[in-house]
Amino acid sequence: MYRRNCFFLGFTELVFSFLLLCACGRISHPGNGASIRILSYNTQTFFDAVDDGREFSQFRGSKSPWTESRYSVRLDRLREVLQLAGSLTGMSPGMTPEIAVFQEIESVRVLNDLAKRLPRRADYPWAVFIPPETGSAFGSALFSRYPVLSVKAHTIDEKTAAVRPVMQISIDAGGVPLEIFCVHWKSKAGQSGTDAVREKQEKQLFELMITAEKEIPESFILACGDFNQRTDEFHLMHAYRNGWTEFCNTGADLFLEAGGGSYYYQGKWERIDHFFYQKNGLFFEVRNFMPVAAAGLTDNAGSPLRYNLYSGTGYSDHLPIILEIKRKN
Repeated sequence: MYRRNCFFLGFTELVFSFLLLCACGRISHPGNGASIRILSYNTQTFFDAVDDGREFSQFRGSKSPWTESRYSVRLDRLREVLQLAGSLTGMSPGMTPEIAVFQEIESVRVLNDLAKRLPRRADYPWAVFIPPETGSAFGSALFSRYPVLSVKAHTIDEKTAAVRPVMQISIDAGGVPLEIFCVHWKSKAGQSGTDAVREKQEKQLFELMITAEKEIPESFILACGDFNQRTDEFHLMHAYRNGWTEFCNTGADLFLEAGGGSYYYQGKWERIDHFFYQKNGLFFEVRNFMPVAAAGLTDNAGSPLRYNLYSGTGYSDHLPIILEIKRKN
């Protein structure tokens, strides 16, 4: 096998670019009854080792504790997360989910460096990365073991805050289209008025998914990512199924036992990373959903073991979540 990267530049409503990396190699095709595992993970400030001025101040300069060595360790930990998620969902040792979606990735360098660390049988022939806008530090990314057919980036005209585009990716899952919307919505922290921004983002995503259902009725449609909202804070997305409410409905979002959420804030679990998916798919059905709340990714209390720049310890302040869909017989 050899890897050949090709770079494709595309534009959407407000002229957003994306980078599509494709490689010659094995292509997976799920048969009847086969599963596809999709992971979504906010990696928490995942910068590369090149100081190009976009980094947070504590990651820049000769006095920063951020080094090539610490970057290398973080790459190894990210590989570990992928392999752990594969193991927890019944895959053989060393294997990774068929599709992985990441938030807070600085550059395509991170994807290339991570890919080099994966075993050959667990590599990803296809990857997509949307570079961050001017003034933003991070973009979103996707790894796929199935062919990526197209990528679109959608944004909203928001004057009050910088917002990240929705990444719409069409995937050929063995002759069946899979439509994935990857999001990282505006955080609640830092400024007022963010609720209104997320309402606009929700309306945009809802309309995009409704349109996709009409235009590609044979496709299985889902949205995933860091929405920065609990399940009770949505207005429109309740029209779709949600992994938390379908598989982990253990009570109010704010008072969950360890492992019952993806984010731990001020002593309380919250479910702000989500999978939303259509109620009835023609070719796929949802088999399982769970947070990857495994030892190593959590501290002694069971909450996410966030990355600490100064000690070099930890993984992320979010837990990964994973959805398993199964090809209908």
